[in-house]
Amino acid sequence: MLDFARRAQSGIYTNCKVEHFPGFSRFVVADIPIFREPGWEAENPPSKISKPQSSDSVPEGRSISRAKRKIFDIAALNPFRYFVTLTLDKTKIDRESPEAVAQKLKTYLSNRVKRNDLRYIIVPEYHKDGRGIHLHGLFAGHLRLTDSGHRTRLGKPIYHLADWPYGFSTCVELTGDKEAVARYIAKYVTKDTKKILGHFYYAGGRIQREPEREYVNLLYDDLDAPAYYVADLGVSFKYITVKGAAV
Repeated sequence: MLDFARRAQSGIYTNCKVEHFPGFSRFVVADIPIFREPGWEAENPPSKISKPQSSDSVPEGRSISRAKRKIFDIAALNPFRYFVTLTLDKTKIDRESPEAVAQKLKTYLSNRVKRNDLRYIIVPEYHKDGRGIHLHGLFAGHLRLTDSGHRTRLGKPIYHLADWPYGFSTCVELTGDKEAVARYIAKYVTKDTKKILGHFYYAGGRIQREPEREYVNLLYDDLDAPAYYVADLGVSFKYITVKGAAV
């Protein structure tokens, strides 16, 4: 358990960013003060930090990590109801063409947002052959489902999305820990994922994208957590999740 009474004196910059999600909080703690609460003027940012000037200059590993974090945040913040897998029938769409898939997918998602109040996050993935594309995601909204007649290993009904016109679909109601669900969907972004459809993921509808944040100082050396050194920043970080935490 964190000893919140043992904070360092706070200034414009702090060494800890706290992000609040339903049921848990995530603490990102650096070994130097690098976080600045929005609204402060950045006159003399810490000289140890060298931020890239454009997304093109972001190292690939950091770009993937950022995408995974964004997917996790959206998945954890929103009351998604179903885990969905969408496959593509080669007789209905060129499932090996990212351009064709992206065009059809965006049209489908836009229509479902308007007609069914769809809220979603979708992550594309290549089949094991490295050619065909399929999609995994989390959905909520007024969905039209049909019972497939099958069950998961845990006995939950497996549904089909009646409005998915391009192939096979499965839809299973979510249960359990939101953090675990968020980590599960984020795992589909890997070093082999690239931006298959021009993006690591698609998200839309009436969703929350950013958690509420607080900025505080914590004693880095006293935190019992693994340290991760980011060479291009010259900073070490520790990550801690606390269930039901509030600062």
